[in-house]
Amino acid sequence: MNEIQQKLLEIAKEYIKVCEKLNLRYFAAGGTVLGAARHQGFIPWDDDMDFQMPREDYEVFLKEGQKLLPSHLFIQTHKTDKKYLTPFAKIRDCNTTAIDKYYSKLKINQGLWIDVVPLDSLPKSHRKIKCINRIDERFLRRRYMPHRYKPLSKKGAIANFLNKILFPSKTLAYKISQHLTLKYAKKNQSDIYWNNCESRVAFNLKKEWFNGYDLLPFEDIQMRVPLNCDTYLSDHYGDWRKLPPENKRITNHDFSIVDLEKPYTEYLK
Repeated sequence: MNEIQQKLLEIAKEYIKVCEKLNLRYFAAGGTVLGAARHQGFIPWDDDMDFQMPREDYEVFLKEGQKLLPSHLFIQTHKTDKKYLTPFAKIRDCNTTAIDKYYSKLKINQGLWIDVVPLDSLPKSHRKIKCINRIDERFLRRRYMPHRYKPLSKKGAIANFLNKILFPSKTLAYKISQHLTLKYAKKNQSDIYWNNCESRVAFNLKKEWFNGYDLLPFEDIQMRVPLNCDTYLSDHYGDWRKLPPENKRITNHDFSIVDLEKPYTEYLK
């Protein structure tokens, strides 16, 4: 492990302690599952950790978790950090600095973090899924997460123009997106989850995968991963056992500043 990975694992261990104390369901997600299955730890070039929680467990964690975490760890959401507009929580280490270039001008907590993402239900109707995805993707996420999207096509440019007229406030766009999410999550209609940090139709996450968990070694701990881990990883990555070519072995973030010895407040003066 490098120094960033070591610090990420320290944050993750504290998160896991809280989840187990509160008897909450939690699972490694994305590249963290891939790392556990293929490397028994971090993907060597990785610089983050991701976790998923069914919505009801996620909400309990947001409500109760801060009281149980060490004082230097901060659960970051739009409610706890007003200018933070990512639609899922991060747990930040306030004693460190990890400033992503995209967020460098934002006056938010910029400590090193792990992601904690809610798993929400989709409606049964494919037509409804397509409709809410189009609204969410074209009009809302482009407004508060533009760095995730490719350059706009002509149709996309028109959507972006309408976006700015309809949603002049990024905060308003964020709240509408969350309203759409929770509307269907509470109805609990389908047997499919969607990952709140991706498009609603990006991956089909079967709820049955989260009715229990498997354990895989991850560095010096055992990590909870979804059931049917091979299918989960194949849906995400295809032939996940095969290493990508060397030019694809890149980190997920473009940091402008990383300092694991000084708090982010030293850099936001």
